[in-house]
Amino acid sequence: MFLRVNNQGSVPIFPIFPHISLGINGCNGRKGRDMQLLRRWLIYINEIFLPFSRTALCTLLYAGNMFLYQALLDRRPLILTPDMLPGVTTLVLMFLYYRIQDEFKDQVTDRRFFPNRPVPSGRVSLQDLKILMWISIALMVAVNILWGAALGMFFVFFGFSVLMHYWFFMEKILSRNRLLALATHAPFGFFADLFVVAIYTNRYGMPLLSTGSMLTALWFSLGGFYWDIGRKTRAPQEEVQGYQTYSSIIGYRGASALALAFIGVQGLLLAWLPVSGLYIGFFSVCSAACAACFLRFIIKPEGGSRYLQTAVELFGAGSIIGILIDLAVSRGVQWTN
Repeated sequence: MFLRVNNQGSVPIFPIFPHISLGINGCNGRKGRDMQLLRRWLIYINEIFLPFSRTALCTLLYAGNMFLYQALLDRRPLILTPDMLPGVTTLVLMFLYYRIQDEFKDQVTDRRFFPNRPVPSGRVSLQDLKILMWISIALMVAVNILWGAALGMFFVFFGFSVLMHYWFFMEKILSRNRLLALATHAPFGFFADLFVVAIYTNRYGMPLLSTGSMLTALWFSLGGFYWDIGRKTRAPQEEVQGYQTYSSIIGYRGASALALAFIGVQGLLLAWLPVSGLYIGFFSVCSAACAACFLRFIIKPEGGSRYLQTAVELFGAGSIIGILIDLAVSRGVQWTN
């Protein structure tokens, strides 16, 4: 089709094969936008979520809960099954959902106190994370419906995570007090542990709620309490006006004592766990080293709190890896379908 212009020639109204041109441009534009979105997701995942360490943690938690619960049932050898793959995948995706929801809940404080993080710096948008959040939710729901090994407990676990997302509908109360937020949010680990135990109990037709399952979930979930306290405790000179830490509420001594109390409870529970004297000794040495870091901080707060988070992370990882090795060596491990 042509248009006559001032009798000097014909100018095509539309380019030749316009549908091909528009299709290519549209495809390239869409592909470019998708690649940019993917790059922004990778920035967030690599800088904030830390996928390798998080996946390693979820794998350790899965195996640890499985081994300890079976040991409490006096099983020999301890077994692992192909359920491990969808189980760990669910844990990783749920931890990702947990981390993303914090970006929405903490966006005001993050802009002020952590301006270099991906979202406050503008490198990643909340809309990017909303899409990633819904994808992670869709994936873990699909995995668990298709897999079905612990569907009921999965929805309990997921339901608790959604309640966390909305501050248990008490945002004005919980968002203003970190201790209340700890009391309501830290049980996330307890539900994660029960989810893992449910995989085993469902497979073998056993009741989920029992002394063994509660003891297993409680022991592993205590790590989440002292980990969070350790990374959000500051010396008086490190406190920043407007940013609430545990030490700003109960003092640096009180926060340190609270973290040590949770470590102490975890140690006391070993009296009811089927672990060797060697592991009890190992746990005692590790807890003493961690306690020494807190005591040093209490005595000389002017030295700062920078090593507290490292101390609780190393202690938590060491206690999990240690109990895994102890139970595996004493009872044996078998992979079975």
